Amino acid sequence: MNNGYIKLGPFPNVWVLYEANTGTPEETWERADASLKEFLGIIARRYINYAFKTDRYLSSLSVEEGANQMGAIHFFSDNKQFRFHNFRTRQVRTKGDRSIKTTKVKQAVKTFDKYFYSVSPAEVITTDMQEMSRCTLLATTLRSRLANKILEVVKGNMDYVIANWESIGGAMEAAGVLHPTKMEEIRQQKGEAATTTDLANTYRANVGYNVLLHGGYYYVNDRRTQLTERYERDALPDNIKRGVGLLKMVPDDTFIAGVGVRRRDYSFYVLGEEQ
Repeated sequence: MNNGYIKLGPFPNVWVLYEANTGTPEETWERADASLKEFLGIIARRYINYAFKTDRYLSSLSVEEGANQMGAIHFFSDNKQFRFHNFRTRQVRTKGDRSIKTTKVKQAVKTFDKYFYSVSPAEVITTDMQEMSRCTLLATTLRSRLANKILEVVKGNMDYVIANWESIGGAMEAAGVLHPTKMEEIRQQKGEAATTTDLANTYRANVGYNVLLHGGYYYVNDRRTQLTERYERDALPDNIKRGVGLLKMVPDDTFIAGVGVRRRDYSFYVLGEEQ
């Protein structure tokens, strides 16, 4: 059993979600539609390193390669239709449910071969760049929360209050009109907002580097030139090597002021210097 899944059919990489009182895997496979069986008989053997996970109705297949979620296949037994969904099909189909459909098993196999191949380092970098773009919105959110905290206490020029909060808040705390707990909350949010704002500003200005560790190599995408180069560790530019070294020491999704952000243990964004 694999996280609630048990093997299905004559394949080592096809799994069905186990639920009590729903019959044995053998019975589930026996009642499977012939088109689905034919499709899996080809694909599961061809892509032995993939895992195919389905529900007990055999209507939805999740396709995974290790920890990578590659997409999903929906099968409708009433009309023998396959529907393929992943980030590649969404680039081709820009309207409607954005899936690719077919009722022919041979065409379904061709569609799978075309859209469900392994993710390349360049695609990982592209996905991470999209995530970083969304991450820049965090700076706006944190600053808004900071302003709301201070607005509970002080009315007036918010930019001036934020810039001089340590002296203003310290005086209010000393006078007993601001609770120390709220002062500490605001101080922490101010630091987080400043860090993420610096990161967002450099990302929007295309100053920095997306760094992906893959297959023992470092793939470095220069935000300024949009060029990606591959390096061995010892050949990394000093500023990138230093930044990655520091980011490797902190947990995932951690910002370090003046350095960058660690997205995952193999994906980093290192700040550059404005020219």
